[in-house]
Amino acid sequence: MSDIDWATWLTLAEAVEWGRSRGPSESFSNFLATLYGLCCSGRVCASGRRWMTGDVIEPIPPSEWADLWFDSDGQGFRSHDLFSGIERRHAWTEIQFSRDDLIAHWPQSDGTAGEKALAEQYWAKRHRAERRTEWRRQWIERFAGRQRVLRQWIALPEITDWCARSVTGSDAAAEERARALAYQRLDRSARNGEFDGQGTNYSRREAIIPSRKSKILYLDPLMTASGHTAGCRLTREGLAQLSSIRDIAARCWLPRALAQQWIVAHGYPWPAHFDKSTSTGESSPEPMADMASVDVARGLTPKSDYLRPASYDEIDFAITAVYDEAAQIGGKPPNIKELSKPVQAKLAAIGRAASGALIMEIGDRQEHKKRRRRPGKTIASEKRKADFTK
Repeated sequence: MSDIDWATWLTLAEAVEWGRSRGPSESFSNFLATLYGLCCSGRVCASGRRWMTGDVIEPIPPSEWADLWFDSDGQGFRSHDLFSGIERRHAWTEIQFSRDDLIAHWPQSDGTAGEKALAEQYWAKRHRAERRTEWRRQWIERFAGRQRVLRQWIALPEITDWCARSVTGSDAAAEERARALAYQRLDRSARNGEFDGQGTNYSRREAIIPSRKSKILYLDPLMTASGHTAGCRLTREGLAQLSSIRDIAARCWLPRALAQQWIVAHGYPWPAHFDKSTSTGESSPEPMADMASVDVARGLTPKSDYLRPASYDEIDFAITAVYDEAAQIGGKPPNIKELSKPVQAKLAAIGRAASGALIMEIGDRQEHKKRRRRPGKTIASEKRKADFTK
């Protein structure tokens, strides 16, 4: 569509002017909501250039409109581009709309009741996404604060900062070059699969597909109005869409053991401050726990207002964390029936919930099953036997 007939296409500003000429009494917010609905349904064809990657004008698929927003506050435009989500990330530019589609499908005015209801629905959906994203951003900040104490996960910027400072002196330019080199090495390691481990990809009620699962934790604050978030793992497929891992490093963490392995393998010394803090001067992570995790700790059922359904990846991640903690302290790994409660506690700490049946379903996968004790002998029986044979 690089040779679009501009006479039959209207820019966003021209479309608004067309709307005002059609009905001078129609409000800006009502017009924008109606236009958005027509684009979502595919009745009005829109086109543009993809931000940064588009060389030609192409149709904007109707399926993408669910997570696109006009850059507007309801009173006017901040820009004439489309943004993905509410993080103000450019998605499309040079937007235009089919004039014929607008004329053919624009609803006839029957007063303002229907148009006002549509506008209220559009802005309510957008504000709901904004509130969810703000809540998730706050949770990520709490998570980052806890990890500066617990050190179960190490943020990528902390790793590269240490790598730069450990090999340079007071020269700021040399430190920045060393930091850039550390990011290049991290990027190469991630693309080569050095941060992948054995795992399983699966979706609800679909077949299991063995895979190499990324161990890079990726927490994006963006949440759509439907409650969807980006996957919590940075995969090689996702990284392939970026020029460098540095672009999203602020949202990425490595498990401490894997971070230590990588740092030492690349000739950097392991810093003591990456170990779990035991200083009394550090704040306790407990006050940062949200109300849902406090309810679970007290043996109560968290209020549904706090929690939203967990994704398969989030449940899988929580199950892995439960077994990792049991292995670290040398305790008994929970069996399939004991698994639900600790996993629900971890999910509640990030504002998520899952049924015991679903947790047991995912926990019964081979990667988790092999981490449990086999049926039969118990730790108590083995201890009694050991005592008897002394």
